[in-house]
Amino acid sequence: MARAGSLATHLTCYMIISRNMSAVATPPQLAPAAPRRRGQRRRTRPAGRSVPAAPSLSEQAYDALKWKILTMELQSGRLYAERELCELCGLGRAPVAHAVLRLKEDRLIEVIPRKGIIVRSWSAETINQLMEARLPIEIEIAGLAAERATDAEIAALEALLRDASRHVKDGNRVQLARVDRAFHVGLARATGNDVLVDVIEHLHERSLILWFANLSGRERFQNAHDQHRNILDALKRRDPKTARHAIRTHLEALRRNLPAWNIAERRG
Repeated sequence: MARAGSLATHLTCYMIISRNMSAVATPPQLAPAAPRRRGQRRRTRPAGRSVPAAPSLSEQAYDALKWKILTMELQSGRLYAERELCELCGLGRAPVAHAVLRLKEDRLIEVIPRKGIIVRSWSAETINQLMEARLPIEIEIAGLAAERATDAEIAALEALLRDASRHVKDGNRVQLARVDRAFHVGLARATGNDVLVDVIEHLHERSLILWFANLSGRERFQNAHDQHRNILDALKRRDPKTARHAIRTHLEALRRNLPAWNIAERRG
């Protein structure tokens, strides 16, 4: 009961301080569904869901610019004219103008009238708040996923890690960032709790910058991959305690690998 109360508190705090942000990357294709084990609980999914329409030009501009901001392709503090943004997206002024308004609402940019936009900097406080929000929420998600994940969901996570192995060997940071997000969102989906899925999607969209600000080198990529494997192994064994410990180890390792934003250094 104490854990549930703590989780609810963190979720409430997160939803207050976080802006609503849509997904920036399409996760890798998941594996086909595996047969359900006898006696395994079936979770119902919403019926009658239609196939989503193709994104509008405004959506395309928004997603493209947000990806470039979060991957640091657009440099913080630099002024970008509207013409440059149109060239970067390969789109016209109208969809880019709509995208700029949304990015301003997301607090990712500042708009300078008649001049352009400036990408906002990521402060140590922002990064530390992000990690503080992720830790308790994702620990509980891992435990619930170990209890509730279907065979199909575990198979999908296994397929993601197979893709990740190839990207680790290639040193492909962009694809590893996409797989990392898909893995953590997949864990949330395995809880059967749509609210947790929404929260994790927003948190991991903001976390994308960590892959490009500091995470580099095959050793760190391999360490993150091995930690994901430990989490998945705990799910396969239906071991909530080990799953919680494994994801705590993973997130604390991530925080230690961000020396410029380390909480202990900031508070010391």
